[in-house]
Amino acid sequence: MNFSSFPNLVRLNLSHQGLYGSIPPQIGDLTRLEHLNLSNNDLTEIWNLKSLVALDMSDCSLNGPISSNISHLTNLVSLSLANNQINGSIPSEMGNLKNLVSLDLSGNLFVGLIPPRLGQLTSLTFLDLSFNSFSGSIPREFGELTNLTDLRMNLCELVGPLPPTLGQLTNLRYLFLYGNQINGSIPSELTNLKNLIGLYLLQNSLGGTIPPSLSLLSNLRILYLRTNSFEGSIPPNIGNLRIGS
Repeated sequence: MNFSSFPNLVRLNLSHQGLYGSIPPQIGDLTRLEHLNLSNNDLTEIWNLKSLVALDMSDCSLNGPISSNISHLTNLVSLSLANNQINGSIPSEMGNLKNLVSLDLSGNLFVGLIPPRLGQLTSLTFLDLSFNSFSGSIPREFGELTNLTDLRMNLCELVGPLPPTLGQLTNLRYLFLYGNQINGSIPSELTNLKNLIGLYLLQNSLGGTIPPSLSLLSNLRILYLRTNSFEGSIPPNIGNLRIGS
């Protein structure tokens, strides 16, 4: 591909084009490019486009680890690398992408600890790390992501207790944590999430009693707690919630 005739290009959509192999290095010459969509192809990675604000490389058959050079894309607002075969750990350098509003790394082969430095991405409103193979627990630093409205970490092999700092995410509307090995009790701080609509804690190893204070989540419509190890009975005031599907 020859992009030399388009030096001022700011938006490029090559999704669903049956492309394969390496991303053409000539794309790196498009220094004004802001939006690049290469989703649903069979391509390998590139991180030289420093003007990008949106990068979608979902379903691109990417493999291998993410280069720490991703930290050069400091103008990124939206990044999706979902549904590839990316492995290794998430580079802590991703914490430098301070302008990110949406980050989707779901459906890959990530391992290791979730970097606490992701808690520095305080502009995030959407974060999806689901369907990976992490070790360790949810970083307490995620409590700094106070602009989040949607946090998804399903089937991530997470262990340990829920950090009470999650109660600081007062803009959160959806919290998806099903299918992990999260243990301990539900922290009372979760009742600070007054905007929460959906809470998915099913299929974990949570114990203790179900906090009656969950009934204070007046906007809650979806609550899944099944397949855990709770003690006692369902608090009667939970029945006051207008929960529906």
